[in-house]
Amino acid sequence: RQRLLRARLCSLRDLYTPVDADGDGFTNWDEVYIYKTDSELVDTDEDWLSDGVELSVLNTDPLKADTDGDGVTDGDEDSDSDGLSNANELNLFGTNPLNGDTDGDGLSDGEEANIHDTDPLLPDTDGDGLTDTDEIDRHKTDPNSADTDGDRPNDGDEINTQKTNPKVADPDQVGPNDIEQTDLNTTHHQV
Repeated sequence: RQRLLRARLCSLRDLYTPVDADGDGFTNWDEVYIYKTDSELVDTDEDWLSDGVELSVLNTDPLKADTDGDGVTDGDEDSDSDGLSNANELNLFGTNPLNGDTDGDGLSDGEEANIHDTDPLLPDTDGDGLTDTDEIDRHKTDPNSADTDGDRPNDGDEINTQKTNPKVADPDQVGPNDIEQTDLNTTHHQV
């Protein structure tokens, strides 16, 4: 009888001072009495997804590693069909497993991570003023290098301001290169 009273007091205490021992976003009380998950394990069913993510983001069952029974664990599923598993999106890349293009740049998270080695959280990985998609599909420049041809103006400035080729440092092959030409033009106008 005393053990039962002690258990009830602990439950009441958790109601007033919520504790989340495993850090999955749900209090111990909610895990034990509402969701029936293990309050000491962040991932009760061991599918590489936290109980909190399964319940609040993916709407999967934290008690079943394979909620839909298709032979693929919830962590290995690809809910947004972008080429990355749910577990990799959440645990490795920090992307949204329900949005195939987390940064909205026109490339799927999977294309960015697996093919182009660009950041699926940044629409302009190299910060040159051109989206990764524009660099890859339109301009054929390097989305991981702000200055594809290495002549100092970044690709965005070359395309949008200077109207020079961001893939060729010295387009006429007789010098000066784009940056030297820009410096000469600036000096000439200042005289």
